[in-house]
Amino acid sequence: MIPVARLALARALDAIDALFDAAAALWRVLVRGAFSPDAHDYRGARWARLSPDDVLVQTIAINAEDAAQARRIIRLDAARRLPLPESAALFDVAGPLPAGDAPRLRAEQDFLLGVARCATLEDLRARDAKQAHRIEGFVYEPPEAPGAAFVFRDEAGDRRRRIRRGVLAVALAAFAWSGADAFDAWRTRLETAVARAESEQMHAQRAIRRDARRLADARAALRALAATQPVGRVGEQLAALARRLPAHTELRRVEWSARGLALAGASYAPRDMELELRRLFAGADIAFETTAHGPPDQFEAQIAWRPR
Repeated sequence: MIPVARLALARALDAIDALFDAAAALWRVLVRGAFSPDAHDYRGARWARLSPDDVLVQTIAINAEDAAQARRIIRLDAARRLPLPESAALFDVAGPLPAGDAPRLRAEQDFLLGVARCATLEDLRARDAKQAHRIEGFVYEPPEAPGAAFVFRDEAGDRRRRIRRGVLAVALAAFAWSGADAFDAWRTRLETAVARAESEQMHAQRAIRRDARRLADARAALRALAATQPVGRVGEQLAALARRLPAHTELRRVEWSARGLALAGASYAPRDMELELRRLFAGADIAFETTAHGPPDQFEAQIAWRPR
């Protein structure tokens, strides 16, 4: 089970390494418009600088289009093309170099071949113990090719780079997960706040409608009150009616409400009774009716107050 887990971890680190390389290449193209890595891409604390004494540089003619193809050709025939055994040295290629005016007899181009001993790189790593845990590779910029760089990566640097990128990938994944969780929490809180606001708005609208109904009822009550005669005034009018009641006239029913008076009785002179009512309650709407069952005649009067 452990070998399987190690293999799965190695494949995962390979995938993460490839993703970081692709992201770096895309960033390099978008920002600087450079398709191939150059010396600018290896400026940082993770790259140790080599001196001319640490690197063997020579010109080599290879039938290749670019440096990547030249590296593959040298790696396939390292025993013949490298001055040192491949197990004891690391190499890199820069170029191709500008062609001169002299005609070429073969379809080959000149490249710069840089070779560094593995022992030299290990001595440099051990010499700077404080930066050893950061170094992922070694860089040398040949004066013969301005802007180009020889990059030497050993096993320790590759392992350190893969671990760093793996940890960074885990941190980015954790950050993305935390961000997604925070966004979900924010969205839930926002939806809760919106629902609360809608509920408060609905309660406010209900309260406004209730207050509007109460206001309408109050205004109606005020209008009814404005149309009502004061109690004292009604009493005075009834007292005056009792004093001026025509002869041979009898009141049998008197009803008072907020809207007016209702009178009923019998009289031998109902016309005189109607006249007295219109004199006493001037300004009110009076409906007077008589029923001849007499003598005496029966009468009913409805007196409605007018709004003031």
